[in-house]
Amino acid sequence: MGSEQCDTPVLLDVNGGLCYTLNVVGGRIWGMSGEKASVAEMVKRLAGEFDAPAERLEADMGEMIARL
Repeated sequence: MGSEQCDTPVLLDVNGGLCYTLNVVGGRIWGMSGEKASVAEMVKRLAGEFDAPAERLEADMGEMIARL
């Protein structure tokens, strides 16, 4: 379950009773997760939006996905 309150994305694990607050990049990753885009496509888009190295974004995405 996800929600955006005060422009901050919040993910709720109802079964586990956990709440995750995402930063701006995490919110974009979550927002793109419903699209039919590959990780490489999402990394390319994020790199352009946030002026960040693709390698760093790909590593951060992998870490975020592993935690979820």
